[in-house]
Amino acid sequence: MLNKIRWFAEKFPAVKPVPLTGKLKGLFKLRVGNWRVLYTLEEDKLVVHAVRHRRKVYRF
Repeated sequence: MLNKIRWFAEKFPAVKPVPLTGKLKGLFKLRVGNWRVLYTLEEDKLVVHAVRHRRKVYRF
């Protein structure tokens, strides 16, 4: 999981972010198998807010 997040941070300019809607508006998601990483971009930083299984990630 951590390796995928590192890869994503390095390759971010080439990857299209997937925005969330509803009460999670403003966050983006990264799919890693059955897991989801919810993140935001703050200036030049990738800020991870949650890493959870896909069944539970949207319920926080």
